[in-house]
Amino acid sequence: MMNKLYFYCLALFVAPTFSAFGQTQPSQDENGYYLIESAEHLKWFRDQVNASEHEQVDTNGDGQINMDDDTVVRLNAKLTADIDLGGESWTPIGEYNNGEEPDEVRFGGYFDGQGHVIKGLNVQPIDGRQSYGLFGYVAWGVVKNLGIVGGTVTSKADDGQEYTGAISGMLSYGRIENCFSTATVSGTAEGSIGGLTGGMRKISSVSNSYNAGTVINPAGMAGGITGYIGSDASVYNCYNMGKVTGGAISGDDYSESTLRSGEEELPSIIDCYYLESAGSGTLAKALSASDFVTTINEKLFTDPNNGEDFPWDGKANLTGDRLSVPTFDSSSVVEVPLDDDPTATETIAKGESHIQAIDGRICITTSEPMKVRVVNIAGQTVRTVSLSDGYSEMTGLAEGVYIVVLEDGTCVKVLLR
Repeated sequence: MMNKLYFYCLALFVAPTFSAFGQTQPSQDENGYYLIESAEHLKWFRDQVNASEHEQVDTNGDGQINMDDDTVVRLNAKLTADIDLGGESWTPIGEYNNGEEPDEVRFGGYFDGQGHVIKGLNVQPIDGRQSYGLFGYVAWGVVKNLGIVGGTVTSKADDGQEYTGAISGMLSYGRIENCFSTATVSGTAEGSIGGLTGGMRKISSVSNSYNAGTVINPAGMAGGITGYIGSDASVYNCYNMGKVTGGAISGDDYSESTLRSGEEELPSIIDCYYLESAGSGTLAKALSASDFVTTINEKLFTDPNNGEDFPWDGKANLTGDRLSVPTFDSSSVVEVPLDDDPTATETIAKGESHIQAIDGRICITTSEPMKVRVVNIAGQTVRTVSLSDGYSEMTGLAEGVYIVVLEDGTCVKVLLR
């Protein structure tokens, strides 16, 4: 009887560990990182984070644990393979609840994609939840070297403000580095919707990343990188080439305290560019397709240190009406159609052209009556008129670069100064 009991206990000890939901526990490396190689591993990690007790950590950097420090869930993970979630409904890792405990779950660990991607992400509205994405809430944590390929993240603001992004719903004192997304992210009027993160609070940052997915929030805040950015947050060297209904890099770029009292600084948005957007009031610079390719290759897809940690593999290319952007794998690229991007034209008005810029005026000569549309470099239509045949002038436009689009398909870039 003793021998049977001994072997039974030994079998339990060496068997794989399962969570309450039947997912297999991943192994750990020498530094305690969970090594995730399957969807079941990722679900297990999610459940561990969401069920774990928060621990107080040295978040104020004084080398001690005291009452001023925040509490977070500090578990770390690395992807060792691409993950396919298969479109199953996904409950986010962590949860933002406007600082209300015990409902809030702050992910404060490291999540390193190691150049892998997650496919089939499907996040749908959940009653009472305020944050949506692969992660609901990243606080004092880091997500890096990760791609979200396809999938959908959708929220519905029934009970108040909600934050929605492909990587994280809310980012606070956290970092997103070297990440990209092609997911479709959408929400409603009360929400802040971003291609990578829904909102950014406190000293948080997104850097060296891009969004090529569609971001939709027709009546609220939307941005290609973040839907909302607080005064102490920063976005550096980031690019949006996805269609956005709302803003371009950030949908709302002031914190509540800045608007009300002016006590805080404005957010820092540096070296950020977008290809196309229907939004306005952004702090990023719009670029034509060819300029976008040149800039993103120089600033994002060139390794300044020739180091092993550089995740991107390849360069962006422009072929006809299609922009190809690299990922972490040279055999897999993101393709962005440019059919609806009038800023992609590289035709410059010259003296012999029937469309010219002269002394701050747009001068047009047509052989027949024609409709004309004037678009600014952000992709926004600023003037639409119907011209009679012959010579016409358009005045009253501010200095800058415009694209003149004629009904016959002519598309010419002009500079007013």
